[in-house]
Amino acid sequence: MIKPLRKYHYLIWWLLAILLPIAFVAAIALRPPLPMTKNAGERAFTANIAPGTDSTFVVTITVGRPINVPSCVAILSLPQKEIVLGILNRQGRYSFIVPSFDDAGTLNLVDAIHQKTIANIPLSKSNNAQ
Repeated sequence: MIKPLRKYHYLIWWLLAILLPIAFVAAIALRPPLPMTKNAGERAFTANIAPGTDSTFVVTITVGRPINVPSCVAILSLPQKEIVLGILNRQGRYSFIVPSFDDAGTLNLVDAIHQKTIANIPLSKSNNAQ
């Protein structure tokens, strides 16, 4: 490497050593805030329960908007017990088969990682929940 190239090489490395840390700190300071995911909002989730066979029901959950939590678990809460239905990971329609139950229940959508409730949807066999 000739002397003028060594000079430019040395100068560029010093500039990079100073400018890169400043750029990283500025990027962290200027990044946009994270969206709040505590409230799912209306019509983000709808649920429906329908009779299946003699001893089962089919719970159908429709996810209308993208889920902003990494792990959304659907739990059917009945007065006697809780039944974990499954994981909701994207928009679409999910169907779960549950054993027959007598009373009304509540469908709880929970962020399993942060242990926060995303939505509570009341379910009853006589009418559909939304």
